[in-house]
Amino acid sequence: MTLQNMVIGRSLDAMRGLKRYFERNGAVVDQELRNVFMHNISLAEPTETERDIVEEQMGKASSDCDKWTKLEKDSNVFVQLSKMYVGERAKRASCSNIRRE
Repeated sequence: MTLQNMVIGRSLDAMRGLKRYFERNGAVVDQELRNVFMHNISLAEPTETERDIVEEQMGKASSDCDKWTKLEKDSNVFVQLSKMYVGERAKRASCSNIRRE
C-alpha cells in the first residue's frame, strides 16, 4: 500500500467516524424535539374564537340524526367515522335534530 493510499484511507475513516457521530447526534436531537412537541400538545389552549366555532358546530346536529354519512374508507376496526354537511343544505334539511339558525 502506498503512502498516498494510507493517507486517503485514514481521511475516509475520519469522515466515516464524523458521519456516524453527526447521524447519531441528529437522531438524538430529533427525538428530543419530538418529545418536547408531544409534551406541549396537552398545553395548547384553544382561543375563544376556536371554542365558539366548536360549540356552534357541535350544536348543529345530534349524533342520532339520520343525515350522517359513514366514512368507510377512513374508518377502521377501532374507529367508525361519519360526516354530516352543516352548511346551507343542512339548514334546509328535514332532520329534526339539526338546529336551525
